[in-house]
Amino acid sequence: MPKRATISYSSEDAALDRKAQEAAVHAYYCRYTGELAVMLTTALGELPRRRTDGAFVVDRSQVLARLNLDEAGVKALRRAQGGAGEGGADAEVAAAGEGGATRVEKQWRLVTKKGKLPVAYRVGANPNERYLYVIADALSATPGGAVATTASGERVPSSIADCGGGVVQVALSVRDRQPRAAVLSVGEDELTVATTAPARRGQANAEAIELLAKVLGVRKYDLSLGKGWSRASRVLYVRPPRRGAPAGDDAEGEGEGERVRLDAGEVFERLKRAVADGGSVVGGVGGA
Repeated sequence: MPKRATISYSSEDAALDRKAQEAAVHAYYCRYTGELAVMLTTALGELPRRRTDGAFVVDRSQVLARLNLDEAGVKALRRAQGGAGEGGADAEVAAAGEGGATRVEKQWRLVTKKGKLPVAYRVGANPNERYLYVIADALSATPGGAVATTASGERVPSSIADCGGGVVQVALSVRDRQPRAAVLSVGEDELTVATTAPARRGQANAEAIELLAKVLGVRKYDLSLGKGWSRASRVLYVRPPRRGAPAGDDAEGEGEGERVRLDAGEVFERLKRAVADGGSVVGGVGGA
């Protein structure tokens, strides 16, 4: 029996089509087959993520999504107890039954025309479900599914990815209350940094941002942290320089590098250099 094709995930409302024409469109390709898979009016790096599996949450009431995907059947998964919500859609998703007691979750999975591995899923049978979940690391902003590399040809780990729109996303693990602030390691799964500050009241997050701004040679204004998929994890977003940033926002010592635009390869090179240097940053961070 042939697969049922999902032609598009768009509202029947013509107003949304006009909105899509006016907005920037971000195209994403399957990492496995290189095929065009999804087009969104918001970059993946700007979207919230599910705490359960780190998938990107596409709220179709806010983001127009067009898919070049096929239905691949239903998969039942048992989800652990928790009510923390799913990424930035906490209240809406919790109300839809995405949090709370231990439960069996059914996923209607989606694959590319040539692929067999899922790249996205819904938690309802209706093709027009409000929430679409894009599986972490399944898509690339690079056509043909090419792997990101540095200028010297070294492969960039999957923990660092270009998400379109000039945004680079980094899977981050923060170890608080350490002897000094430093970049400890950069690997396939995550970047690990240490902070002297405790996690409470966002102190460790603020120190991590200050540290990484100096390591990457960018302004703190161009970095932000999103929710990760565990208590210690975060998602670091490195955005291109924006006009109108407050002049006083730059950390001391950023100098000529304060308005650079980095891709995934350049982010990896700078993080790797920091690890090789023992994670140290000229001038120190947070009094360390």
